[in-house]
Amino acid sequence: MENTLRNNPLIRLLKTLSKEEWQDFEKFVASPYHNNGRNFLRLVKILRKFHPDFESPKLTKQLLYNELCVGKDYKESVLNSSLSRLCTIAEDYLLYSEFRKNDYRFIECLKLKALSQRGLEVKAVKHIRNSVDSLRMNKLNEEYFHSMKMFRKEESMFNHSSNQRSRLYKPLSESIRFIVYSFIVEILSCDSTIMAQKNFWHEDYSNSYTKKLLSHIDFRGLLELIRSNDKQAFPVLNVLYLMNKSICEIDNDEYYFDVKKNAYEILDTLDQDFRKGVLSLLSLICTMKLVIGKKQFGAEGFQIRKKVIEENLYPVTHSNYMRPSEFRSTLLEAVNLSEIKWAEKFAGKFVEKIQPDIREEFIHYSKAIIAYEKKQYSAAIDYAVRVNINQIMFKLDIKNFIAKTYFETKSYEPLISHLNSYYQLIKNSNSKNHELLNRHLNLIKYLRKIVNIVLSDKRKEDLLFLKSKIEADNVTAKKWLLEKIRELT
Repeated sequence: MENTLRNNPLIRLLKTLSKEEWQDFEKFVASPYHNNGRNFLRLVKILRKFHPDFESPKLTKQLLYNELCVGKDYKESVLNSSLSRLCTIAEDYLLYSEFRKNDYRFIECLKLKALSQRGLEVKAVKHIRNSVDSLRMNKLNEEYFHSMKMFRKEESMFNHSSNQRSRLYKPLSESIRFIVYSFIVEILSCDSTIMAQKNFWHEDYSNSYTKKLLSHIDFRGLLELIRSNDKQAFPVLNVLYLMNKSICEIDNDEYYFDVKKNAYEILDTLDQDFRKGVLSLLSLICTMKLVIGKKQFGAEGFQIRKKVIEENLYPVTHSNYMRPSEFRSTLLEAVNLSEIKWAEKFAGKFVEKIQPDIREEFIHYSKAIIAYEKKQYSAAIDYAVRVNINQIMFKLDIKNFIAKTYFETKSYEPLISHLNSYYQLIKNSNSKNHELLNRHLNLIKYLRKIVNIVLSDKRKEDLLFLKSKIEADNVTAKKWLLEKIRELT
């Protein structure tokens, strides 16, 4: 059987743990409550030597067995059993870890439920009295309304079961109110996410049954009613509503400046995770506007993104790693604004925050882009061909940069061949983001025409005509194409 542990489920899981989580995981494994009386701590401490990437060739099943069973003949079945049981404990740890991450308001709700179910009425009443005010005083997050609806509902159920029906109305009516607020938050957040990530999905969402359902909800009317009756809830719900409108109606700049103004007014009332989300979405909206040709949003978005990065407010994965999309957007925005030194500093520091199993790809990706911007074209090609990120956005980025590099070095024959490969990538893609694909197809089309003009030594008028076509079209790397035409004329 295979001696390597590269594809072992336990190893793949352990790769996702941060240094701090690993320390917590060791305590979890050491607890008899979780390990069913089996001691797996020694195995964990051996594996710790290879954390976080677990890429060392020394990490083999043979090594683990020799360390665990000194002097005994190798029995793979024994080791596999230990690895499997430890994997089960590790999965339990993930569940435990996620529970601890829950909004504390939700934890208070569960505590009230436990006290109520066990008939501990005095304790439950005291818990309600101590919790209600503190629940309202702390900073808001996306889970606030959900947690409050659950707590108030649990409180009303306790009042009902303990025959205190005179106290039923207030918590139950508040629960209904928070149900509506939670509904607004969840719907707008999910809809915004789908629209913002449309490069990665393949369905016709705009004409879907789901979107038709949403079209029958009068969010504006709900927000006006909330504005008049709940001064605490309105600012947060209004920001989420304006955020959604800005994303769904990306051509309307008024929504963006409105949501930015309102968001900055309430940032200090939000917890850190919610602040991250709000700032990240503002930055994303700027990127979306830049893509459709609104150049003024390049600098606007970059200032927000710098604030996000420099204050460590960027969104992360569940494993506390930087999201690949966040890394990409930040790097490209910096180089597009000629902030090359900042981009290089960012890439060098934050590539270490990318998930270990894909980190090397992002090292090559960032080095390719920065080398290109420094006109180190040979190095740019060398790094670019090593990138193998299986997402269409990154594949198109690399094809784009290689094409531009070939043109800059007057390597027209390999460029022509590369453009054919670039074209086939797009044609074979199953992405439904036709706008994205068409922008890249337009780049291929215009770059081919420029090459043909250069190779056939056609007249200046041909380039000027092509320039007018590019200026009017939606095309990737438009600024670069126009610069090349200016240089040629």
